[in-house]
Order: sequence, then structure tokens, then C-alpha cells
Amino acid sequence: MDSSELLTSICEALESLNASRLAGHYAESAEFIDAADAQLVKGKVALLGMYERLFSVPATRFTVTSAFIAEDQAAIEWIWEADNPETGEHRSVSGASIIRMQEGEISRETIYYDGRQAPV
Repeated sequence: MDSSELLTSICEALESLNASRLAGHYAESAEFIDAADAQLVKGKVALLGMYERLFSVPATRFTVTSAFIAEDQAAIEWIWEADNPETGEHRSVSGASIIRMQEGEISRETIYYDGRQAPV
């Protein structure tokens, strides 16, 4: 799969909330950094669990608003919506993912968004 096909598949998996497909695009030793929460997740198995938990939050929805590739890096802008499990309040936040790709897989992803606006 070339970089363009990989990016398309990542976006489709995110929007369809397909945790298995999305996690399958990461290298075994991939790193995922959530800059808003200062959280680091390492490895494909841990990422699968993270996405399964995230996608199980009530009314979760991701909408990709733009995406582009430049050699071995990609960027995705997205809107994350969900109902806060504690309050039931529906919230949304815009964010961005900066992705490094190596040998057809994601080797590192860093996400940026305003944590104060996040649904959970």
C-alpha cells in the first residue's frame, strides 16, 4: 500500500470507528502521543485497546475535514464529537494528527486539540 492509499484507509477507518482496521495501520512499535493529555501509548496492541475504548463512548463520531501527505509524513484535520459519559453533554472539538509513516505503516502519531473542549 502506498502512502496515499494508507492515508485514505486511515481516514476511512477513523470515520467508520473501525478500531481493528485503524490499529492495523500502526507498526508493532508505534508511538501515539496525545499532546493535550501528555499521554503516550506504545505498540499496536495498546493502540487497539485505546481505540476500542474511545469508539465505545456514546455518540462518538469523527469527521475528517482535510488530509494531506508529504513524503513520509501526513496530516489529518478532524472533528471529534461524543457525549460525555458522566454528564451526557454532547461536545465536539477540532484537532489534528501529525503522522510519520515508515514501510507502509504508522510509526508515530501526535494529536493536537484543546483538551478543555474534548468530549471526554
